[in-house]
Amino acid sequence: MRLVVDIPEGTLRRVRSLIEAGQFSDLSVFMLAAIENQLALEATSLDSPDADAFRLAVSTVTRAVSPPSQAVELLGIRGSTAASVVAPPSRTSSATADEAGWIWGLLNRLLPLKTAARVMANLTYHEPVSLSQARKKASAIASRLGARLLEVDRAESRSRESKLSIGFPVRKPADKSLGRYADHFVGRLRTSGEVSGGLFDLGFAGVMSNTTSDPAVGLTDQGWAFASLPNPVVDEGASRRGLSSAESEAYLQHVIASVPRERDCLRVLVKAMLDEAKTGDQLDVAVRSRFGTTLGQAEATTLRAGAIGRLVDLGVVDQTRAPSGTQWGLAEAGRSLWDRLRVEN
Repeated sequence: MRLVVDIPEGTLRRVRSLIEAGQFSDLSVFMLAAIENQLALEATSLDSPDADAFRLAVSTVTRAVSPPSQAVELLGIRGSTAASVVAPPSRTSSATADEAGWIWGLLNRLLPLKTAARVMANLTYHEPVSLSQARKKASAIASRLGARLLEVDRAESRSRESKLSIGFPVRKPADKSLGRYADHFVGRLRTSGEVSGGLFDLGFAGVMSNTTSDPAVGLTDQGWAFASLPNPVVDEGASRRGLSSAESEAYLQHVIASVPRERDCLRVLVKAMLDEAKTGDQLDVAVRSRFGTTLGQAEATTLRAGAIGRLVDLGVVDQTRAPSGTQWGLAEAGRSLWDRLRVEN
């Protein structure tokens, strides 16, 4: 049955803001929840001792945020992991640090990368997708998820370092923010014809057919494995930064074995922290020592900041606030990681 309802403009704006933040998938879902809540409230006697508690419960349920994978399209985990489309790793994933440098520093969080992988998994389950479509869809979904996480950041007054929304396309102007996300976390076609960017540089995605200016792309075996693992934020609605222990282990196992640029980055920074480098300046020295005078200070800082962001998300590095500024040190997992990195040396 369809009903036409007049809603004050101010009320409609508030409802739409909740939908845009991902708390409801659309207006009809919001209206149904509101009607059900009101019917339940009317069924409760106003004189009942439980009336106030019930009203509070209704308010809490109405504003509750369901896990993003249930509320945002293309974020859910498919019931079967037997995907029919598996791409070969991108050639950029096998480049060494001496050939291509480290993964660029604007890939500074792993939850946005996980989001791109999950969207790609849903898009390419049965057939490859064009790079332009992957960029467009992943950016749009990341924007919706980022808006939800931004609300959580604000509600919990999170510091910049602990914000869940970092790396997501939530800044204005929107077109530039979406473009940056697509470039750094999904991938972009370079003038050389190679596709580079987060999923491709890390060996989680590759090109299936490169006969046009808009190549067909898909996830690699490792990309499917990473995308399919449950994530605390996306699948459970948790409000803590970082990946699950299973996701972290899958990422580390993969990059140590198959992604020389990221393995080199891990080795340099973990060793520097073992040698008591704690501040940004001290870690920048380690980065510049690795690449020599060809690397400027600003570039070294960008690479270091991005890498540290990834290491914190992996649970390898702990971050603390000191009077002199932010400092970093190895967590127990970081010390164990060094033993694995030495073996691979």
